[in-house]
Amino acid sequence: MLTAVPKSWLSWDFDIQDENLQSIADVRLSNWLERGAISVPGMECKVSRQGLLGAFVLEQEGSILAQAEKPNALRREFIIKHNAKTYTLKAWTAFRRAMVLWEDEVVIGKLVPESFLSRRIRVELPVDMPLVLGLFVIWLTMVLWRRESRGSDPNLGGANLGNP
Repeated sequence: MLTAVPKSWLSWDFDIQDENLQSIADVRLSNWLERGAISVPGMECKVSRQGLLGAFVLEQEGSILAQAEKPNALRREFIIKHNAKTYTLKAWTAFRRAMVLWEDEVVIGKLVPESFLSRRIRVELPVDMPLVLGLFVIWLTMVLWRRESRGSDPNLGGANLGNP
């Protein structure tokens, strides 16, 4: 299990910790655009968007590692493609911030806020999933939560429910 911990009160940059509370990675969101970076020791990846409404792309040194598309603007959901596998990241329910990761018809992971107002995330992902892909899943979750906190998520009808 991993934990994503905000680096400061207003920041959307997160320290990723393992079960021993050791820092293993950083996940960062840009303040202005929906892009960011993922850093693990020895590897720096960037996340950007293809065009204004295109897919989010995780890349390292110009090579695309994974991409995520939002199939429906009205749902909190991403279809993630990595190598030959396809995953679906979507809201657990319409009224909770928790997210679930599906492969085929099986739930393989969960991303759950520690409390109603917390931005700390408890992350359960398969042990055989590449770390950088898991970090991309965390980054996508943070994008949705930030949209919700700003009141820009279509599922909330423009309502601002406070910090995620």
